Amino acid sequence: MFEDEETVTKKKKSKQKENSNVDVSAILGILANLTYDYEWNLTEEFNRTLIESGVPKCPTPTESTTMSTTPLPYDFANTSVISKCFVCGLKTTDIPRTAHCADAFSGDFLPLAPVDARAKGHIASFRKYCRHLDVHNFVENPLEPHSIYGRFTGGCAVRWTDLSGVYTQRTCRAKHRPLLGKHFGSKRLAKLELALINVKNGCIASPMATLLPLSRGISLYARFHACVCTGNWCNRAPSAVAPPLHRALQALLSHLVIRRLGT
Repeated sequence: MFEDEETVTKKKKSKQKENSNVDVSAILGILANLTYDYEWNLTEEFNRTLIESGVPKCPTPTESTTMSTTPLPYDFANTSVISKCFVCGLKTTDIPRTAHCADAFSGDFLPLAPVDARAKGHIASFRKYCRHLDVHNFVENPLEPHSIYGRFTGGCAVRWTDLSGVYTQRTCRAKHRPLLGKHFGSKRLAKLELALINVKNGCIASPMATLLPLSRGISLYARFHACVCTGNWCNRAPSAVAPPLHRALQALLSHLVIRRLGT
């Protein structure tokens, strides 16, 4: 029943010969074929099936797709002058601290009112050439400090409140979308000017007074005004909009408020 040692030795040698006859490369090839399915590019296979179905293919990861994120520079060279206006008060934020935009022109409609010499000195910087450029709101070119660019339609505008001159704004006119400033009264002033969309020369006042902040602790009721006009530099002063006594009181109140803010 038990095999002798010689028989066992012969069987071991025969197994070793069988093992030596195994084709290792063939086995590796079989394994490669078995694992080939797991190495497919799923996107390419998906595109192949879409093409066979007549559906346009989408880009594969190997195809480079780039998107331009750099904004195109403004074409300042190809712009034309639409009008010439005084522009000021658009960059002041929150509660303005000075009333240069109003005081610089106070002598035009208040001959007896004292004119602030410092404010008068800003008039030269307020002169702007209104150039048409298809941009949101407005832009400025550092190389052309006397120009302002926007969707201007001709003419000028001036906006102010009857309580204080610190909220005064003078702009080039864009009747379809008036220029928007940055202080607390800017939106209401721009909406008021928009009501004059079909008016070439005229003014409008808000139907009711609303609270207007003059400092952190002071807010008073004020009415908003807007005027539009045609012609170069026509927005120097809101002429014949308020009676002389009213305008004198406005100038006095504006002067007192500025002195209070400065203390």
